[in-house]
Amino acid sequence: MKIGRIETFLCDAGWRCWVFVKVETDDGLQYVVENDDRVFHLVGDLFESWEIGPELLPFTVDRSPHKQGRFVPGARIPIHAPERILETASA
Repeated sequence: MKIGRIETFLCDAGWRCWVFVKVETDDGLQYVVENDDRVFHLVGDLFESWEIGPELLPFTVDRSPHKQGRFVPGARIPIHAPERILETASA
């Protein structure tokens, strides 16, 4: 099984910014996870087992200032503030 596609979705609910990551494999399996404390380490484990690193996914975002400036465990993907998505989209 190999990663075929990764998509990120930003959903601004006004009081909270939700970030979803959709991962699709070459055999058609799809995984959607929300960037939340409960699944944060699960995402790191998936990235590590699927060998996803910064060359495939340059960064991820998290609202927590305690996570910003750090890396996804096991994947070495940098974590930025959600505003980084808007900065990247306008570039």
